[in-house]
Amino acid sequence: MAQQQIHANHRQRMRKRFEETGFDGFSDHEVLEYILFHAIPRKDVNPIAHALMDHFGGLDRVLEASEQELTQVEGVGPATARLIRLFLAVDRRYHQHKTRPVRTVKSLEEIGEHMESLFYGARVEQVYAMYLDDRNHILKVEKCFEGTVNASSVFVNVLSSRMITLGATQLVLAHNHPRGFALPSREDMNLTSQIRQKLGTLGLKLVDHVIVAPDGYISLRQSDRFQSLFT
Repeated sequence: MAQQQIHANHRQRMRKRFEETGFDGFSDHEVLEYILFHAIPRKDVNPIAHALMDHFGGLDRVLEASEQELTQVEGVGPATARLIRLFLAVDRRYHQHKTRPVRTVKSLEEIGEHMESLFYGARVEQVYAMYLDDRNHILKVEKCFEGTVNASSVFVNVLSSRMITLGATQLVLAHNHPRGFALPSREDMNLTSQIRQKLGTLGLKLVDHVIVAPDGYISLRQSDRFQSLFT
């Protein structure tokens, strides 16, 4: 009974801290512990929080883990794993809504910031396309591929066909390097060149290719080093 009272008082103190300052002043394992309060109401979750941190190596890796990976840690059941996964999913949706572009884009910076937000929390390589008309009105933004990107003629043809279907005259391509840096590989540059050439033969335009990584994003159009890909 005394042990339960200690846990109850600890939770009450942490809730009060959160009410007053949010997660400011919380260590990473305390943030995770606070999350676990809501999944495991009558148990000391501090050891589980530490076990998760030790197993995955950091709070970011815990939040990015799959449900199957999370349940490999002792004390984490399916319901707890789903709750942990929920935090990143909601946070990702929040960031996407906060950076949702207006119907007409006005700058490459605006485009880059929005495309970066689409990959928030992504663990695998993905490709998004933004389709624009000739007045920079956004017609559609959609994920068009998942997996390793390469200079595939099939992929290039799919993009150009999609543009024609939507009535788009301009395309922005974006993909991510989930565990790398925001720098293009040789395959990325080949793909950019192939898409630009294909669209050019159809009277269409590749506006930019944005590469997103944990360290930020790069706009190949804005980079002096890669301007030749667009000329």
